Amino acid sequence: MAWQLVAAGDHLHETATGRIPSLGRAVLLPPIDSPQIRSAIGRAIAAAEQSVILPRVRDPAEVQHLDVLLTVAETEAGQTVGATTIIAVCGDTAEGVLFGQDFRRLSTRLKALAFDASALMVSIGLADAIADRDPEPLRVARANVILAAAAAGLKALDTATHQADPALFRLECEEARRQGFHGRIARQAWQAEVIAAMFGRR
Repeated sequence: MAWQLVAAGDHLHETATGRIPSLGRAVLLPPIDSPQIRSAIGRAIAAAEQSVILPRVRDPAEVQHLDVLLTVAETEAGQTVGATTIIAVCGDTAEGVLFGQDFRRLSTRLKALAFDASALMVSIGLADAIADRDPEPLRVARANVILAAAAAGLKALDTATHQADPALFRLECEEARRQGFHGRIARQAWQAEVIAAMFGRR
């Protein structure tokens, strides 16, 4: 279960797409409160993307809001309502980790919750982890996302680091599997290949 970012910077939300086995093609949206959210959803629906990834989910109600926006866009495009699934990144802000824990029965579109250690560390002002030891807030946040996904019957996805060493990246993937994640969101094409191979049995 790997998703590949194929663009960066200002063009990310327009062109970043990838494939997650069982979830189909996916496109990264801007946050739900972004002025570009409706146009981004429109482009995703027009391109017949099968899944959308919503970052900075700070409240479960934001998933319901996205569900409504997707329904409107699918209806206007003459597509099957409910066909587009949602991956919610709730593990990239403190608010998402602490206040967005109950994702049960929010939307039949919601298929996975995601954790992003790098974004969370920036969000709460943490310095880089020392050696192989994560700061305590990071460990708690990671566990909360995994538990929230399990409680809601959803997949739990980790987000890959910027690790450039393939051997070390494989170790990261092994650790993510051990912790209970079902896959990782890749930042580079070669990472996606490793992830797909290592999580193919989950």
